[in-house]
Amino acid sequence: MSVDVGVTDPTTLDLDAAEAGHLFQQVLADSATRAEQAAFRAHLLLQLGAMSVEDGLVLTVHAGVYRNHSTLTYERFGPDTGHDIPVRTSFTRELKPLLDLFGLEPGFHLVLFTVDETTYSRELAPLAGFYPSVYVGAPCGFSMP
Repeated sequence: MSVDVGVTDPTTLDLDAAEAGHLFQQVLADSATRAEQAAFRAHLLLQLGAMSVEDGLVLTVHAGVYRNHSTLTYERFGPDTGHDIPVRTSFTRELKPLLDLFGLEPGFHLVLFTVDETTYSRELAPLAGFYPSVYVGAPCGFSMP
């Protein structure tokens, strides 16, 4: 079993409970800035990692896709109908907070996917080569609808 997450940017952030609670309230009130929203998303991704360690679910992260790029296609056919475009994606710095906490945990399994093919040899293979918890998925662009 796994939890599957699609993100443009796989940034993770380890916030203390007070800061996370404050950001959560800002997001709920629709008053969070873009930076606050990004920080909250990054914290949530890290928390999904923590929950994966606890419950044994595999965390799969699909990153680096600009979803629904064509407005006309989106309006005509709806979301997720094949007009996803790769964007430059970085994982090494972005996942460091998550991997610092859980990368060497025996119960953690993180599968990383992207359609940015340059990322595989530059970042994903080295991460998977060091961290026993990190696995590299097939380029998700080949399996998307």
